[in-house]
Amino acid sequence: MKTQQSIEEDLNNEEKSLSKILDKYKELNGSNDLGNTQQYLIDVFNSETNVCLICIETIEKKQPIWNCEGCFAQYHIVCIQNWIRDGSYLSLAQNFNSESKPKEIPWNCPKCRKEYTKESYPSVYHCYCKKTRDPLFDPWSVPHSCNQRCDKLKQCGHSCLMLCHPGPCPPCPKMVMNSCYCSKSNPVSKRCSNKNWSCDKKCNKLLKCKQHLCELVCHAGECTSCTKTSLQFCKCKKKRKETSCSEIIWECGQKCLKPFACGYHQCEIVCHPGECGECPKSLVRTCPCGKTSSKKPCKIDIPTCGDTCDKKLNCNIHLCANRCHYGPCEQCRQVVTKKCRCGVKEKSLPCHSEFTCETKCNRLKNCGKHKCNKKCCDGNCAPCEQACNKLLSCKNHKCKNLCHSGSCYPCPVIEELFCPCGSSKIKVPCIKSKINLKVPCKQICKLSPKCHHDKIQNHKCHNGDCPPCQLTCNKKQNCGHICQDVCHSAVLTEIIENKDREGPWVPLKIKKEVLNVKCKPCVYPIPIECLGGHEISDLPCHTAKSFNCGRNCGRPLKCTRHHCELDCHSIPEDQKKDKSKTSSLCEECGRSCEMPRPKGCSHDCSIGACHAGDCPDCKQYIKIRCHCKVNFVHVECYKWNGASKKELEVLNSCRVPCSKTIKCGHNCTLLCHSGNCSSEKECQEKIVAKCKCKTLKKSVFCCKIKDENSIGKNEKGYFLQCNEKCASKIKDSQKSFEKIEDLPKPNPPSKRTYSPLFLFSVLIMIISILVAFFVFKPS
Repeated sequence: MKTQQSIEEDLNNEEKSLSKILDKYKELNGSNDLGNTQQYLIDVFNSETNVCLICIETIEKKQPIWNCEGCFAQYHIVCIQNWIRDGSYLSLAQNFNSESKPKEIPWNCPKCRKEYTKESYPSVYHCYCKKTRDPLFDPWSVPHSCNQRCDKLKQCGHSCLMLCHPGPCPPCPKMVMNSCYCSKSNPVSKRCSNKNWSCDKKCNKLLKCKQHLCELVCHAGECTSCTKTSLQFCKCKKKRKETSCSEIIWECGQKCLKPFACGYHQCEIVCHPGECGECPKSLVRTCPCGKTSSKKPCKIDIPTCGDTCDKKLNCNIHLCANRCHYGPCEQCRQVVTKKCRCGVKEKSLPCHSEFTCETKCNRLKNCGKHKCNKKCCDGNCAPCEQACNKLLSCKNHKCKNLCHSGSCYPCPVIEELFCPCGSSKIKVPCIKSKINLKVPCKQICKLSPKCHHDKIQNHKCHNGDCPPCQLTCNKKQNCGHICQDVCHSAVLTEIIENKDREGPWVPLKIKKEVLNVKCKPCVYPIPIECLGGHEISDLPCHTAKSFNCGRNCGRPLKCTRHHCELDCHSIPEDQKKDKSKTSSLCEECGRSCEMPRPKGCSHDCSIGACHAGDCPDCKQYIKIRCHCKVNFVHVECYKWNGASKKELEVLNSCRVPCSKTIKCGHNCTLLCHSGNCSSEKECQEKIVAKCKCKTLKKSVFCCKIKDENSIGKNEKGYFLQCNEKCASKIKDSQKSFEKIEDLPKPNPPSKRTYSPLFLFSVLIMIISILVAFFVFKPS
C-alpha cells in the first residue's frame, strides 16, 4: 500500500516529465498551440483519469491498449476484443432465422459508435501512429508511444510533425502563402492551421440573381442568398413578375402548348425551359404490347397487332391473356392458393389480392425483451423503437440508446474535476467522478476562511476544511477590550449524541461539528471601588463590578442615634464621598424607641422603632367614668394629660342629659356634669292637664305651673275643673244615642239556592274553556 508521501513523490515526477515532454512537443510542432492534444497528453500521464469504459478500471501505463480513431478513447486490448466477440455473437443470433444470408458483421466503438470492419479487429497492440508493434514502456516518454514522428496526413495535406501521440493531431504549424476569402488582396504568409483570413473589404461578388452584388465584408464560403427583389421570367419565358432574388426560378403552372414541327400537335409539358423537341408521335412507335413496331406519320395512330398481350401482370407471375390493347392491363384474377405472410394459414383467392391473417407475432424484437405483436408478420420484425432509459452504472445518467439486450454501454460522459481553487483540473469518466478524487494542486488555498479573519496562515490548495486558524482572535468584546486568545470562531468540536445511553456497553455516538465558540471572559485588570467606598482593588474585566470588602458600613442611620452595622453594601455615587451622611440604602434601625415618655403617659411610643426627632403624641384612648358615673368616656392620652381644669371638665362629660331628678319630679336639664343639678325654676318640661270628661285640655311649662290658678293637683296628677261647655256636650251625646235605638232593625239575609241543571251547565262551560285553551295554546 502506497503511503501519502510516495504518492506525492510520484505526482511530482509525473509533473516534471510531463512538462519536459510538452516543451519538446511544442518545439517539434513549431508552435505553442497543441490544441486538444495537450489535454490527451495530460490524461495519459494521470492514471486516475485514464479509465477503460468497458471494465471501468484504470489503464496502467504498461498495459496493452487499443485506441479508437474516431473519439481517441483508450481501452484494454483484452476488453475491446471481448466486446467485439460478444457483439458478433449477438448479431449472429439475430440473423440466424432470417432468409437472407448474413452480411459481414461490423463492430462499433463503445463510446462514439464508429463502425469498423472485420479486418480492423485489434489483435495486436500498436502505438498511437500504428507504426510500431508492442511499443516498449519508457518512464520518461509518453506511455504507449513509439517516440517516432507521427507522419499522419492531416486534412490540409501536410503530415504531422510531432512524435507519436494520443488524441487528434495538433493544428498544422507550417507556413503557407494564402490570399483572403474574396481573393482581392495579395497573398500573406500564415500558418496552415490558420491560413484563412479576411481583408475587411466588401465582397462585391455577383450573386445568383445576376443582378446584385454581395455587400458583406470579405467572408468564407459562398455568398448568402440575395435579399432584394427583381423582375424574373418563368421557366417557359411566357410570364414575368417581381420575385425575391433568392427564388429566381419559378413556374407559371401552365402547359407549354408550343406547336411541334409537325404542326398538328402541341407540347403538353408544364412550364419548362429550353426547346420542346420533336413530336413524340412522329418517332418509331410500337403497338401497345410491343411485339410489332413501325414508323408512321404523327397523324395516324399505331394499330393493335391482334396478338395476345402477354405482359406480366402486377403479380409478376401470370401474363395478360387479353389481346393487344391500349391502356394498363387489368388486375390478375386467377384464383390461387395463398399462404399468409406469417405462413400459418392458407386460402384460395384471386392472385392480385393479398392474404393476411389476424395472428399476432410472438417473436421478440432485436432487444430481446418486447414482443413484435404485429399481425401476420413475415418474420422481419421491426427493430424496437422504445428508448432504453435504464440507469447506467454511474447512477447519474440514463441510457439514451434504443431498447437493447444485454447490459448497457458504459456511461460515455466525461466530466471535469477541478481542485477547490479551480486552477487545476482533470478529466474523468462519469463513474469515476463519484470517487473523492483529489486533484493535485500546488497553488495557495484561496478558500475564504470560516472564521472571522479575512485571511488565515498560508497553506496549499486542498480538499475538505482548511486547518484551524492560528491567528489571534482580536475580536472587540462587549467590554471594549480586544480578545488575545487563539482564533476560536470555527472550532471542530465533538458532540456526543447519546449522552443518556442505557449503560457503558452502548457505544457512544459522536459527531463533529464546526462551532463558533464565544470568547473567554475578559481578564484585563480594571480598578474597582468597593460597594461602600472603603477601598479600590484591581479586578478582571469580566468580574469588574463593585464588591463587598467585608468591613462594616459605619454610616449613621436615619435615627441619627445609631450607625449601620451591615457589611459593605452599595451606596449611591453622590453619597459615597461624604461618609457622615446617612444613606437610603443602609439598614433601618431595628431597636425600640428609648426616648422618655411624657408625664402621666404610661404607653409605649407609637412608632415603636428607634427614630429621629421627638416622639409623636400618644393617641391611645383612656377609659374614664363620666361625671354621672353611668357611662365611660374614651379620651386620647395626650389630650387628657395636657388638658387644663376646664378642658378636663369637658372631656370627662359623656354628653348625655343628666339622669338625676329634681324636686319637681323631672330630670335635670343639664348634660352630664359635676356638682349640683339644675333648679325647679329652670325646668322646661311641659305638663298637660285635662278635665274629667276630657273636654278641656291645657299644656304649661313646669317652671310656670305655680302661676296657674285653674290647674289643681291631686294624687293622680294635675287636672282642670269642668265648666258649662262640658255639661252641654254630655246632653247632646245622650240625645243622639236615643235616636239610634228607635230605628227598625234589618232582617237577617236568607241563603240562596241553585238548581242542579244550572250547576251542570256551568261545569260544561268551564270544561269547554279549558279544552279550547290547551288545544289553541300558542307554541
